[in-house]
Order: sequence, then C-alpha cells, then structure tokens
Amino acid sequence: MKVLLNGFIYVLIRFAFLGLSLLPYLVSRTLCRVFARCIWAMDSKHRRIGMLNLSFAFPDSPPSWHADVLRRSFYQLGNLAAEVARLPRMRREEVISKVTYE
Repeated sequence: MKVLLNGFIYVLIRFAFLGLSLLPYLVSRTLCRVFARCIWAMDSKHRRIGMLNLSFAFPDSPPSWHADVLRRSFYQLGNLAAEVARLPRMRREEVISKVTYE
C-alpha cells in the first residue's frame, strides 16, 4: 500500500512540475513561494526539527535568528522548485547564464 501511495505522490509531483514549467517564470515562482509559505505554516513537525538542528549547529545564536534562517530556508525551497520545474525546457545558454561557480 505504501508503494502505491509513493507512486501516486510521485506522479502528482511530476504533473505539478509539468504545470509549473508551462507557466511564465514569475507566475511559477510566485505559486511556489505561496506553497512554501503554506508548508511553513502547517508543518510544525519539521519546524521543530529544524529549530533543534539550528540550535545545535549555532548554539550562540538567539532563537529568533534560528527561526528566521529556518523560515527563509523553507521559502528558498519554493524558489528552487520553480527553477527545477523550468530546467528541462531551458536552453543551454540560459542555464549557463544562471550558473555561477568559484
């Protein structure tokens, strides 16, 4: 049963990414940001885990800093989803213009 559920979730995510890839980038990014904010608001379990991990990694930083970093990390996942959805349709030159490395 769990394999079937995982398969269904996978197909659902693939269709969502296909839909995002067909939208203009700014619309796609906005939708993903809104979705990330909804997940942030609803997913108390992972907020607790993230806060605990940040408190271990940065014990001298105040809890307000941990919360801000964690919230921005969730929001960044929304931006990442919009970028990943567009990746298969991007031209090589467009990808190269967005990638930086040191």
